[in-house]
Amino acid sequence: LAHRARANVHVKIEAGLNRLGLPPDEALPFIDHVRAVEGLTLEGVYTHFPSADGPTDDGSGRSDTEQRFERFVAIADQAEVPLRHAANTATLLRYPQMALDLVRVGVGLYGISPGASDDDPFSASALNLQPVLAWKAMLVDVHDVPQGESVSYGATWTAEQDSRIGV
Repeated sequence: LAHRARANVHVKIEAGLNRLGLPPDEALPFIDHVRAVEGLTLEGVYTHFPSADGPTDDGSGRSDTEQRFERFVAIADQAEVPLRHAANTATLLRYPQMALDLVRVGVGLYGISPGASDDDPFSASALNLQPVLAWKAMLVDVHDVPQGESVSYGATWTAEQDSRIGV
């Protein structure tokens, strides 16, 4: 880093959303690399779940989100970092025990319910949420998604073949 500047770093670990995170099997080696770079301080690790607003039981007794959370926590524990965060709005509402050290409330701050239908206890009307914005975005990344991997909240699209997507 120029002029002996220091930067605190949070490393994102992929948990199925397929947006900008490291694959779980690459996370610990990358974290070791970050620790070795002069000027960087590893402050935390985080993840983002694809379907915290989805079904709560996949037949195993645990939801997809709970299983992904357990995998993330296992890596985070090995990383021995000061801060861990995994909870977005949907996660915080449905799984408050996953709040960890930080939360990223996101769409809930803007009066938007995270994918809940009108009869859901977490719907905008049940929570008395009022939208306060309009969404506009620019493309920030283009990357490959292997066949069979899902993308987005609720895993609303699955690659039928190796694909290139824009985020």
